[in-house]
Amino acid sequence: MAKITKVTTQKNRKRHRYNIFLDGQFAFGVDEAVLVKYHLLKGTELDKDQIKMITSFDQQNTAYLRALDYLSYGLRTAAEVEKKLADFDTPASMVPPVMERLSQQGYVDDSNYAKSYVRTEMRLDLKGPGFIRQHLKQKHVADEVIEQALELFTPDIQLTNATKLAKKVFKRQGRRSARQQEERVRRNLIQNGYNSNIIQQALAAARPEPDPKHEADLLDREAKKAWHHYGKYQSYERKQRVKQLLFRKGYQLDDIERWLDENV
Repeated sequence: MAKITKVTTQKNRKRHRYNIFLDGQFAFGVDEAVLVKYHLLKGTELDKDQIKMITSFDQQNTAYLRALDYLSYGLRTAAEVEKKLADFDTPASMVPPVMERLSQQGYVDDSNYAKSYVRTEMRLDLKGPGFIRQHLKQKHVADEVIEQALELFTPDIQLTNATKLAKKVFKRQGRRSARQQEERVRRNLIQNGYNSNIIQQALAAARPEPDPKHEADLLDREAKKAWHHYGKYQSYERKQRVKQLLFRKGYQLDDIERWLDENV
């Protein structure tokens, strides 16, 4: 048995830690919570097993406090916290009890994380279910937890958000043909994780009213550029190349033919 002969406060520490002296010699350091838990007062006697248990728990408690500090900056998934503990060189045997403690106290909850993320994306970022699902999978959230969270993202909310996003993208495509605009918007909605049914409805709701004059002006500008660009070709091949380019840009073949008839 060894007797605690002195307890001193450690200096230059962010947290309250204490030095424990046994029989006049420094033995180990502990956090304040460990000091209180094991009643480490001057005069207390400890055997080897008790010392091992105390130092082991202190190491575990240090990992727990580091995890709490990491969590103080925002919600994290269980996988993220486990990785951070590994980054802190926490012994593998101590990770499960630390995670259990964090889970019991509600600091780590993948279901809560997933639901919070879904609510945020629904409200602020206009991302679709596919995008959200992929993000949560990358965070190693279980599939069933993801699907439960996505139940918050009802089809009505999806359509509202997809329509808002479609309108924003349409506004940025004013210098493109109507068909090309729609292709761009459709691609954007797919990339943001909306399914084909929602995309079709959103396009129908967000599609601008046709503006023949604007479309004709765009065609005229693009056709003149294309005609100049292919100036080195003979008349027939030049026309064919202009037709192909303008068709790829989304203009109607009849409109292209009419421009060529009127301008060439």
